[in-house]
Amino acid sequence: MDSQVAKRYAEALFSLSREENCVNDRQRQLEEIGKTFEDNPDLGKVFCHVKVTKEEKMRLIDHVFREYDRETVNFLKLLCSKGRMEYVTRIVKEFRNLCDEYNGIVRGIIYSPYSMTDEERKKVEKTVGEKLQKNVCLEVRIAPELIVGIRVEVEGKVFDGSMQNRIEKMKASLKEAR
Repeated sequence: MDSQVAKRYAEALFSLSREENCVNDRQRQLEEIGKTFEDNPDLGKVFCHVKVTKEEKMRLIDHVFREYDRETVNFLKLLCSKGRMEYVTRIVKEFRNLCDEYNGIVRGIIYSPYSMTDEERKKVEKTVGEKLQKNVCLEVRIAPELIVGIRVEVEGKVFDGSMQNRIEKMKASLKEAR
């Protein structure tokens, strides 16, 4: 139920954003808003607290999100007036999914034993994107157990060039040779 509510709101905002030709700007704003809520969990609690009046919540939206365009702020006010502020981070994720589909982007994860520079990440994105013939956006996650090399997961596909994978393959070969 929760994901359907988030999806409906995201679809409505996405449709409006397409009409206004501002999909990418709206996505950037929503990503920042989502991060604000994730970084400040008490903010979400304020919007869900019954003792805080709707008028106070609306003033808080005006104050905290004053840098965003009017439609984005009005969207937050709509959520607030409907008692749906608890869905903000889920709406942001659903909106991102719609934007990715619209822009032909697939998302995935790079598992690496070390942190990667943006340049290294972009190089992997380009390589994987060429293999899949899609635009790829990858998130880096640290996985020290890989020893060296990386493992990339995109759309259910795994590209594994890690030492851990090589060791596992070698062990399997040795067992077969017995």
